[in-house]
Amino acid sequence: MGLEFDVIAMQGGGIRCFWQAGFLAVAGEIRRVKEAPIFSVSAAAGIAAAYAAERLEHAVERFRAAACANTRNLHWRNLLSDQPVFPHSGIYRRVLGEVFDDAAVARLRAGPGLSVLLARPRPGLPTAVAVGLSGVLYRAKKSMAPARWNRLAQAAGFRTQYVDVRTCDGPDAVAQLILASSCTPPFTPVLTWEGRRVIDGGLLESVPISPIAAAGQRALVLMTRAPRAGESFVDAHDVVWPSRPLTVSAWDYTNPRAIDDAVALGRHDAAAFVERHALRAAA
Repeated sequence: MGLEFDVIAMQGGGIRCFWQAGFLAVAGEIRRVKEAPIFSVSAAAGIAAAYAAERLEHAVERFRAAACANTRNLHWRNLLSDQPVFPHSGIYRRVLGEVFDDAAVARLRAGPGLSVLLARPRPGLPTAVAVGLSGVLYRAKKSMAPARWNRLAQAAGFRTQYVDVRTCDGPDAVAQLILASSCTPPFTPVLTWEGRRVIDGGLLESVPISPIAAAGQRALVLMTRAPRAGESFVDAHDVVWPSRPLTVSAWDYTNPRAIDDAVALGRHDAAAFVERHALRAAA
């Protein structure tokens, strides 16, 4: 029996998502993986889009080069100027501009589909309040039971929105959608999608699984860490994660070695996954 899944779901995790890049570079040789629609969030959306556009290796190279050139994650002196204190958003936007061109977008449109998760604050909520609430919810998520936390997020007015990248009308729109899914002030400015404010979709679902579960589908879930207690989706889906913890900070844009290590581990873990798939298919 071969692999039994309908779609791929990719967890966010900043720099740790380069493990997914290494994994997909190898596991993508399996036809079922290559042809599956993808649901992604935050930094995983960038990896997923590069993979679906057949630009994955180039994307890794360009981000690695950007990390080599960036020496600091925080520029205190810029508090006294109009330059950003955090360089992350500018770096990410430049890399996305180098990765996605018209040909890449055409491949995305011709592909099986890539849905990107955004979090929407309550309309009319002042921006400062929305950002502050998102920060409170991020911290509360680590200590609250999932069901109780979900009720809290709903009461605060945050809602999910999934956007199919095939609706983007060009490279700039693809880049803006990926950035919107990673919007995490103060590391990034407050961003909008289609004129409405957004927050990192990982606030609501670090693993974008709700539409997959609602459709009764089974997913191959690519996580960037080991599952935690209470993550009930693990029992209903095929879940893989790094064979050892990735200790790099999600927002460390100064560490090309961490990118290399994550990619290499992803390739190693994917090789084991491909071998298991071959054994299952032969059984």
